[in-house]
Amino acid sequence: MRLVNRLPVATTVHWHGVRVPNAQDGVAGLTQDAVAPGGSFTYEFVASVELVRRMRPDVM
Repeated sequence: MRLVNRLPVATTVHWHGVRVPNAQDGVAGLTQDAVAPGGSFTYEFVASVELVRRMRPDVM
């Protein structure tokens, strides 16, 4: 999934309860840098059905 940040603040996508590689977990300052306004980040992992129900952005 490609996150393109069109927000006026930095953000990530954190996958609550979904097993993804740690580097793709979206915890700004811990597992990845926050994506700056106008920036992008590509999350790369094999998605499961549970992922669709749990996806939401975390605005910093």
